[in-house]
Formats: sequence, structure tokens, C-alpha cells
Amino acid sequence: MLSTITITDEDCKIILNNSEYKEHQYSGKELLPFTEGRSGVLGEHYKLKIKLKETPEVVKCFVKRVSKFNKKEEGFYGKIVPKLFEYQIESTKEVLPKCYYIKNSEYIVLEDLNRCGFFSINTKSLLNVTQVDHLLSSLAKYHAASITYEIKKGKELDKDFQLCEEFPDELKEVYYRNFPDGKDVLLSIKNTIASQINLFEDIVCKSAPKDKLITSLEQLWDSIKDYAKPSQQYKNVMCHGDLWQSNLMYSTSKSQFAIIDQQMIRYCPPALDVMGFIYLTTDKELRNNHLNTLLKKYYCYLRNELQKYQIYLDVLIPEEEFLKSCEHYKLFAIMQAFSYAQITYIPCQLFEKIMGGDDGKTKFLFESRASVVKNLCEEEPEYKKRQLDVLIDFVEYAEKNI
Repeated sequence: MLSTITITDEDCKIILNNSEYKEHQYSGKELLPFTEGRSGVLGEHYKLKIKLKETPEVVKCFVKRVSKFNKKEEGFYGKIVPKLFEYQIESTKEVLPKCYYIKNSEYIVLEDLNRCGFFSINTKSLLNVTQVDHLLSSLAKYHAASITYEIKKGKELDKDFQLCEEFPDELKEVYYRNFPDGKDVLLSIKNTIASQINLFEDIVCKSAPKDKLITSLEQLWDSIKDYAKPSQQYKNVMCHGDLWQSNLMYSTSKSQFAIIDQQMIRYCPPALDVMGFIYLTTDKELRNNHLNTLLKKYYCYLRNELQKYQIYLDVLIPEEEFLKSCEHYKLFAIMQAFSYAQITYIPCQLFEKIMGGDDGKTKFLFESRASVVKNLCEEEPEYKKRQLDVLIDFVEYAEKNI
């Protein structure tokens, strides 16, 4: 993969000055693709190595090209995170990479988390209960940051304050919405429902007629836009919105997750993230055995994090209200898992062929994916298995509501 970004020596000196190595002098640089082939579903990623004078040590950075698919991340690191630090809110420092530089909407330079002991996890492997517990602890820190900022800012302004007032562009919905120029990701996904039901008819059409089931699923799918909007009923926070395996890095020594890739941030209740993450990364057996316990553990983690800032979660979001919101966002989580599995389980050797370049992403995401998903199910057993697993969750929910 040829680089589509240019990082100059002057850029590297700025990056160096913003890092822990600012006392060192710049010697040279090397820019390499982050991985061979697949570099990210919505991103183009690179490794930057900055060489130092008088030492063999190298400053390693992670570079993301800014494109129409990840513009929000530029605002996240360029506007939101600096505001959190300005108000001495440091909970995100434990779960986010440091941002060293943003270049004119061209690229973002971040800390290489590998050197901090964090490593990517297998995007095709589901998480175990211990890993889920550790991620929920990190997620509580992420959510606590925006809650704390809103309360501090509200006291300063002497009024109720919401984060979306200050950062409307950064927090607006970019995925579950209507797109201009006839592009419609929701319709593209909706068009796969009938083909999936036809493919797995013998398994999933036992309690309801096929046509009635398809209609019910399609009607439920049409509601997903409403879930991705700020809630009028529950407390909203800055949600990550995209918590699948590729956007998580794990440190075994710290028993902690870092949360990366902020291109889907939205302003919604924390339950949207919590339930979405659990359904995206676990199987039915784990959820049946541990879901209630995990939800209560997340609530405790969030309570403990907010208490550091003298904020009392029991008053702000009573536990009963939080658990009720999790039940409300269960359907969103099921539908998100259904739609994500169509992309995230594409075999690596086929990913570049299907999703390569902005044109490939646009065609699959916004135009027509039904035939691709059908062909993959027929040719790739592991892909087919995951599609069936998430479809069964969707069907079971629909059958209860037919």
C-alpha cells in the first residue's frame, strides 16, 4: 500500500516536541504501512518511526489519514480531549492513546500503544467474561469524563449543560442516518434481511411464517435511527459507539483495555455503549450466564470513577434506571451486532478485494451488500456461522413482538 500522506521533517519535530521525547533532537523518520493489506475498516493507518540524535532509541507513533469516514476523530482529539484536560478531567488518560499532532485535516498522529504494553486482539475471537469485565472498567472511565465535564461546565455557567451544545458537529450521528446523494447505509443493511432469512429458513422460521418474520425484522430495523439519537428519557454521555474487537487493545500486565478509533462517537445513554459492546463481542452463552452481573459491575465502576470528582451516580442515574435503559437498548445492540457481523467477519484475505479504497467502502456500505453477504455465507463457513448467531438473536427478539 502506497502512502497517501506526507509527513515532513518539520512535522516530525512538532510531534517530537509534543511527546515524552521533547528533550531529544530529531535525526530522521520512516513511514510504513501499519499492516499488510487490511489497515482498518474505515481508516488508512501507518507506523511512523522518528529517529533521535545521539541515541539508538526510536519514537514510535501510530498515524491515521483523515478521510470522510473518520472526520469526527479529528474533532475528538483536537477539541474534546483538550477541553477535558483543561478542566482537569484525567480519567480518559488511562484508556486513550496520547495525541501528538493533527495536521490540517490530513492525518492524526497518536501514541503507539504497543510500547505501553497494549496489543490488538483477534477481531474474529469473542471475548471471555474476564475480558468483558476489564473493558467495562475502561468504558466507565470513558463515560465518566463527559459526565464530569458537563457538571463542572454547568456549575461554571450556572445552568444545565450538555456536551452536544459545545460539540454538535463532533457528536452528531454519522452512521445510522439518511445520507445525501441517494446513499443509504440503512437500506443497504435492510436489504440483507430477506436474503439472510431465505438462507437460514430451515433454522429460523419455526415459530412464524417467513414473510411475516421478514416484515417484522425490517420494521424493527427501521427504528435503529431513533436509538442512535440523544435520549429524551435517559441521561446522555459521550458514547464511543463502535466497541468491537478491532477498536480495543488489551494489556495483560495491566488487566486493562485501551479504547481506540473515535469516528463513531455520539451523544446517547451509556447503556447504548454497554449493551452494544457486549452483543458485538460475546456469545449467547456468556450473556445468558453473566449479563446481569456484568451490568451491575459496570454501574459500580462508573459510580467509583465519578466519586473521585464528588459526583454521586445514585442521584444522577439510579441503578434501577440504568438497568431499565439497558433493556431498552437491547434491540439496538442486537441490530448493531447483526449489521457489524456482515463487515467484521469478512475473511482477511478477501477484505481488501471487497472493501479496498473509498470506492469499495462506499459500494459495500451505502449501495448494495446483500449479494456479497449471501456469497460469503455460501463460501466461508466461519462467516456463515457468525451471521446465523446474530440473526438468531434478532429473530428471537422479533418473535416476541410479532
